[in-house]
This record gives sequence, structure tokens and C-alpha cells, in this order.
Amino acid sequence: MALCEMCGRTADLVSAAIEGVPLTVCGTCAKYGTVNRHHSATVSSTLVNRRRVSSDSLQYHSPPSAKPEYYVVDSYASLIRNVREKRGMTQKDFALLLQEKESFIGKWESAALKPDLETAKKLQKILGVTLIALDDDTVPTEKIEKNKSTEFTLGDFIKVRPAKKI
Repeated sequence: MALCEMCGRTADLVSAAIEGVPLTVCGTCAKYGTVNRHHSATVSSTLVNRRRVSSDSLQYHSPPSAKPEYYVVDSYASLIRNVREKRGMTQKDFALLLQEKESFIGKWESAALKPDLETAKKLQKILGVTLIALDDDTVPTEKIEKNKSTEFTLGDFIKVRPAKKI
């Protein structure tokens, strides 16, 4: 008899895949996954059959890139509609000009659908309006010089003594 890796109960164990993770579990916990095979009930086999995870298989999230990010402005719907109306075009004519589906034009103008960045760049170029803006949070800011007279550092609190001569 060994300990179930899921509930900690001492029982006969089976090998099961629970949510894609191979575990050695008791019969009660095995119902939450797919049973692979019956497992011998020794503690040493439980330890041997545990899956080892190498550092290569771990996925790390990379830090946010310093590359500036762009987004479609919130007022895109009114901008697109105003340009179309100024040109005296119907949505159908406007869709032909932009080489887009007429349904997209209606959804953009009603703000039901936001154009992706590539489409917004194309629209911006054709229509002559600004639809894309730079996200201020991703723009690297310049370092601000600190006023040394008002802020303390650890060095301000450490008294440096000359080394003793031996």
C-alpha cells in the first residue's frame, strides 16, 4: 500500500492521466482521469514513476519587449464614418474603395468590430486620418536625474574608516 499523489490516502494505486498529468492515484481519484494501468503498491515504485521535469521543458515568460506597441484609437468608428460621409459615398462604394467587405464597414462604423493593426494601417493610408497611436506605457522613458542633495543612499549612512596597517 502506498500514498495517493492526489488525496494522500493509503490504498492500492493505479497510474492515471488526470488533466494531462500522469499521476499514481487511488481508485477513488482515478475516476477524475483516464486509467493507464494498475500499479504495484510499493512506495519505491511510486517515487520511481514520478515524472521528472527538466529545465529545458519549462517555459519561461520573456520580459516585456522594449519595442513600442501600437493600438487602434478609440474614436476609429466616428473617424471612418466621417471620411465616408465627407466623400459622399455609400458603405458599398466605400467597401469597394477599401477592398473590404461591406459588412466590415458597417461594423467598424458602429464600433461593433475594431480593425486589426494591419487593416488600420491600410485604412489610415487610404483615408488620410490617424487611426493608430503609440501606447505610452511601452515607450522607453529617459532617465530622470535625481537631485543628490535631497535623496539619501546607503553610502550616505556608511562611515568609511581607513584600513589598519599591520
